[in-house]
Amino acid sequence: PHVLLGVSYAFAIAPPAERAARSDADEDRPRRTTCEPGPPDADRLESALRAAERRFVTDARATYGSLYRDLRYTLDVTAQRIDGTVATLLLAYDGSVVEIASGRRIAAAGVAEADFRWGGCGWSLTDLRY
Repeated sequence: PHVLLGVSYAFAIAPPAERAARSDADEDRPRRTTCEPGPPDADRLESALRAAERRFVTDARATYGSLYRDLRYTLDVTAQRIDGTVATLLLAYDGSVVEIASGRRIAAAGVAEADFRWGGCGWSLTDLRY
C-alpha cells in the first residue's frame, strides 16, 4: 500500500492592473494617523462594507484560486438598520465563477445579512449570514 501526503499553500496576489489602481486610489485618499472617537457615522458604513468585501474576495481567491477563475459578481445593499453602535446591512448578491477542471460556469444568487459594530472610529464586520 502507498500513502501520499501533501501540503499546499495558496497566496492571493492582485493582478498588476489591480495593484496599480489600488495604489492610485490610496494616494488620493487623505491620510489619518489618529482617530478621535465619536458617535456612529452611518456615512462610513458603505466603505466598511466594501473593505470587508475586498477581504472576502482576496481570501476566496487564496483558498479557491486553483479550482476556479473568472469571478463575476454584484453586491448591493437593499436595506440598512442602525441601532446605537450596531448596524445590519441587508444585501443581495449575484455571482459566478468558472470551474477550471470542467470549464463550466457555476452561478449563485441570494440574500445575506452583514452585522457591523461601531468602535468609536469606524465600523467592523462582526457577522455575515447567507
